Amino acid sequence: MPGMTFHLVFAEEVYRRTKIELNKVDFFSGNLIPDLVTTENKKYTHYRINSHMEGFMVPDLEKVRREIFDRDSSIRLGIYTHLYLDHYFIEEFLTKEFVFDTKNGKLTNPTTNTTWELKQFFAKASEGGILYQGYAQINNLLFRDGYISKETLDILPDNLPLTGIEAFDKRYEMTWREELESYLSENIPYTGEIFGYDRITSAIYDIANNLIKELQKITN
Repeated sequence: MPGMTFHLVFAEEVYRRTKIELNKVDFFSGNLIPDLVTTENKKYTHYRINSHMEGFMVPDLEKVRREIFDRDSSIRLGIYTHLYLDHYFIEEFLTKEFVFDTKNGKLTNPTTNTTWELKQFFAKASEGGILYQGYAQINNLLFRDGYISKETLDILPDNLPLTGIEAFDKRYEMTWREELESYLSENIPYTGEIFGYDRITSAIYDIANNLIKELQKITN
């Protein structure tokens, strides 16, 4: 559910602060790979179960820990990090940031008092989905403010390494770099009507802090 730039911000923070020795290319690759697979494989790479809120799916982190987590594999740890953000971004941020009126098919941002149709909000990006417009307003700001390092992106190959896990290695043709460039080229002006910039970046850092604490328990 969070876009590629948010996964990069999250990976930067975890990589910077964890005490686990990581291969940077593999770790950041793992953070991108789950969303680069073909559509039919995403159900396998995201381990989806029902969220606490009806209509949302989140990764089953218990299953991910059993099947993917490996502190000695940077790419697997990167995949786990990606799915960890997917889970808590929905459970701890997205479902709490808005007021959902499912009976009438609407949701409201209580900070800006703006209301949208649920269908319109969660429509695909190609169909003008409001959620993705909100992401597009923030993407370039994350680079401007140094949340994402250009140096990190420069060391990543266009074709990311294979994981050895079949579902994660069946990827679509567009590279992650081409996809990122397409997001940044939208350059939609930030209004704050959909997402508060400080609120969403703080949420990502809070989730990163919780993961870092979890990883620290493993290294102690």
